[in-house]
Order: sequence, then C-alpha cells, then structure tokens
Amino acid sequence: MISTTYTVTTAAVKIYDKTNASERIYLRATGSDVFVGGANVSTANGLKLDANAVVEIFLDGAETLYAIVNTGSHTLALLSPSQS
Repeated sequence: MISTTYTVTTAAVKIYDKTNASERIYLRATGSDVFVGGANVSTANGLKLDANAVVEIFLDGAETLYAIVNTGSHTLALLSPSQS
C-alpha cells in the first residue's frame, strides 16, 4: 500500500488518477470535512467525508478523483494499492 497526503483547498485538487485496474482506496480527512468527486466537484455536489473518519471507496480503472473543502486548507490522507 502507498500512503499519500494532500493539502486540499477551496479549488479542486486531483487526489487519485486513472489506473488500469479497479481498486479500493481509503481516505481520511483531518481537521475539517472534505468533499470528493469528479473534476467538477464542489461542496454542493461532492461526497462529504467527515473529519477524522476513514472512508473506503471503490474506483474502476477509468476514474479520477478530486477533493475540495469549504474554507481554508486541510489535509487528506489517502491509502492506495502499491500497483497503482
């Protein structure tokens, strides 16, 4: 597994890029809620990740994932398979 951290701001940040295989990834927002989704993600249409909760997401190989926060900048931890 590969552990990566991202600083997420009020502009969408790419946190996971397309791969050739379906994968499960694990996300944990620290300090504040984070919203994830496609390139057009916003706090209105994104999937809300509650602060400090670990969330498992299944992605097919063609998906790219972005994150955004409502205000400021916050950290998002991502754990993904090492073959990514």
